[in-house]
Amino acid sequence: MDNINEQVTFSYEFCDKDDGIMHEVRTVKKKDSITVSELCEMFIDFMKSAGYSEDNIWDYFDNNGY
Repeated sequence: MDNINEQVTFSYEFCDKDDGIMHEVRTVKKKDSITVSELCEMFIDFMKSAGYSEDNIWDYFDNNGY
């Protein structure tokens, strides 16, 4: 895989109110070809790591016509 054709990066930064420290949640996938299912799984995992419940993620897409 010397020639990576695709890269997807999700990044979320926040300041913890309890300790004042900046935190970053970062997810990166590099492959020759990233599939739709890999991208969707990566998005769900990323959103859950940023503190959202999977139910709320699905509700958002259901209620906004996606």
